[in-house]
Amino acid sequence: MVKNNILRLSGWGRNIRSTCKVVEYSENLNLKDFMKKKLIARGMGRSYGDSSLQPKLTINMSNHNNVIKFDKKKGTISVESGASIGQLLELTVRFGWFMPVSPGTKNVTVGGMVASNVHGKNHHVDGGFSNFIKEISLINKDGKRIRCSKKYNSDLFVMTVGGMGLTGIITNVTFKLLKIETSKVLQKKIFTKDLKETMQVFEKEKNKYSVAWLDFSAKNKELGRCIIFLGEHATRRELQKANLVNNLNFKMRNFISIPFELPFSVLNYFSINLFNFLYYRFQKINSKKFVGIDKFFYPLDRIKNWNLVYGEKGFIQYQFVLPKIYSYDGIVEIIKYLQTVNQLPFLPVLKFFKKSDIGIMSFPIRGYTLAMDFPVSEKIIPILNQLDKIVIKFKGRIYLTKDSRIRKNNFVKMYKKEIRFFKNNKYYKKGQFSSLQSERLLN
Repeated sequence: MVKNNILRLSGWGRNIRSTCKVVEYSENLNLKDFMKKKLIARGMGRSYGDSSLQPKLTINMSNHNNVIKFDKKKGTISVESGASIGQLLELTVRFGWFMPVSPGTKNVTVGGMVASNVHGKNHHVDGGFSNFIKEISLINKDGKRIRCSKKYNSDLFVMTVGGMGLTGIITNVTFKLLKIETSKVLQKKIFTKDLKETMQVFEKEKNKYSVAWLDFSAKNKELGRCIIFLGEHATRRELQKANLVNNLNFKMRNFISIPFELPFSVLNYFSINLFNFLYYRFQKINSKKFVGIDKFFYPLDRIKNWNLVYGEKGFIQYQFVLPKIYSYDGIVEIIKYLQTVNQLPFLPVLKFFKKSDIGIMSFPIRGYTLAMDFPVSEKIIPILNQLDKIVIKFKGRIYLTKDSRIRKNNFVKMYKKEIRFFKNNKYYKKGQFSSLQSERLLN
């Protein structure tokens, strides 16, 4: 007998909550019994909006998390889709292997990484997660288990990576890991004077990892100034020269915990402006140093439940990408607009995408992406609607993994060709694998 739970769920942004019927996935679960209902798979709930919510039936995959096979010599690993980055790093780092692509948190499942085709700080070098996937196994719209890769059932593969879980329940994934010598990253910082210099640095630097914090308080000649964080996996020899011990390991931990939900957001125009002022100056300390994996790749994971600081209404992360040819003008217009309406984002992150990714609905295209957090308030939705217009004007698109509010007509303008291909493909069945997000945007 299948146990059903009725749970109140939300995405990481906590801006949309839904009462959902939840079933725990297991190999013995006969999904054919559920195929007449709308359903969607859910991992650790780290997509920010409503892409893993389905009131009729949400399949919880987070306990389906075993490692099936780990080739320690070749660096290939096969896992069940509920395995998390943190869980895998505890296993692989001590053997000298790291995730080939990593988003800003280790608390995501591999199935979610496939569905979002996640990108990381190394996209300008390696592209997205899809470039490292060897094989995906999933349960399709007919309740059948099917395998796909770049070599076989390739049309299903390119629909599944970045497909937001709409082609089936991803059960197993095989992918290639990255060889490392130590568990340290050699990090250096570059302080740029404006957006043009920021882009010049991004495009000429050869470091494997690059990401920038954009100072929204800077105006006029300093508009778009950034702190760019560059990184390379440290070698044994580099640590020896620095008289540092090479402890090749990784342990999941939190340093700070927020124990309760705040009734209101502590982040506003004045507090964010003060934070920007202090952060820019504080970061000039120790411009080059060795840091651990957690600190470089997952800084916010050091604070458990950091999303609670935005208050009971939650927050929206708005992430967009613009083609390289339009990136400068588009980002300048967005910065000036947000400054004009006194809506500064918290921890805005800028990255460079070298080229478009595999995957019909994959987010990355060649250009610049900017992610911004905003506490939910009455005035924020009209502001974000205006950002949509600017992104469309400059031929860009938003990231579905972060979305919870874009209007269907604007979404269609951003993904018109991709939507047409997706809807007309034999692997997609309207209303079968379906989230609140897909109902809002595709139905």
